[in-house]
Amino acid sequence: MRTFHLGTLALLIVAAGCGGSGSRPFYSSHTSTNGSNGAPQTAKYATPALVAQSHTAVIEAVSPNGHLVGFDFIQNQAVYWDTPTSTPVPLQTSQSQVIATSVNNAGQVVGFVNVANGFVPLYWANPNATAVALAIPSGEPDARAMSINASGQIVGMSNDDPNIQSIYWSSPSATPQVLNGVGGGSPRGQMALRISNDGHMFGITQEGIALVWSSPSGNPTALPIPHSTYFIGYSNQELAMNPETSEAGGGAQGTTLVPVFWGANEALISPPAPTGDTDPVVLLGIGPNHQSVGIAGTTNSVGVIWTTPTTPFKDLNTLIPSSTGWSLESAAFMLDDGSIIGQGTGPANQSGWYLIHPNI
Repeated sequence: MRTFHLGTLALLIVAAGCGGSGSRPFYSSHTSTNGSNGAPQTAKYATPALVAQSHTAVIEAVSPNGHLVGFDFIQNQAVYWDTPTSTPVPLQTSQSQVIATSVNNAGQVVGFVNVANGFVPLYWANPNATAVALAIPSGEPDARAMSINASGQIVGMSNDDPNIQSIYWSSPSATPQVLNGVGGGSPRGQMALRISNDGHMFGITQEGIALVWSSPSGNPTALPIPHSTYFIGYSNQELAMNPETSEAGGGAQGTTLVPVFWGANEALISPPAPTGDTDPVVLLGIGPNHQSVGIAGTTNSVGVIWTTPTTPFKDLNTLIPSSTGWSLESAAFMLDDGSIIGQGTGPANQSGWYLIHPNI
């Protein structure tokens, strides 16, 4: 089975069984390796392009205007792409095992490094700047920075299981603040993963309850889920978020993985999956005009798009020109201009990250 690495969501996808080659597609009326089931009636997207040097890298985060950060396995270091087609450059640091987790439209980056005694949260003022360590809450052994918004506000987590807690930096030079726990109780056992441009912070508890903080001093609100027995994610959980609209989403685990989408008012919308099919479908990225993208299937998985939160997804392989030789196996990010970035296999049978632009 081929393993997809989609940021820290990798374990979620692997646990669901997504990726790889197998005996049957996810859903036959949607799924096609491009060109195998005939040309789509209308190509909504241009021929995929390979994200530069992405066949040796993992893309961890993408800003709405198209900056990328990730990890290059050959260089063994965190890297930055100014655009998806530009050559990635190493992020400056004196250490190895550095992970870049988020980038904003201005090119500010956050992440963390794994050192002998734990994790150190890092901040890059720009792609050419040397990383500086963010402050760690008093009494905590370590911390990780997970997301930065347009104002330079940052969220992350300190400590590790079972005492992990959510933290907030009002700026890269600020002393971090521990975010309140559910109902004003203990802050332990929860992770802040995303912060939007309007300051909404999204996270998740170790039990898989999705949370949102509307301010650094307020108590979090639990986001609704499709069923009381469902939980969000699996192991290394992750939530998708559009920083410009505060819309969020992900995958809810029940009898299978189902997509979930929360509007700007945190109301739950469950994007529909094909009727009668129980294979996993996960929402991974949210773009403009309430569009979202993700991955569907256990074998021969496909990248999918929801053009609205309430309409069935479409297989992206049916929306690109025929006979490109590309198989689009996931869709992880969506940019402001409607372009999509995901993982796939190209004409030379080389795996990597693709970029597709909408035909306007």
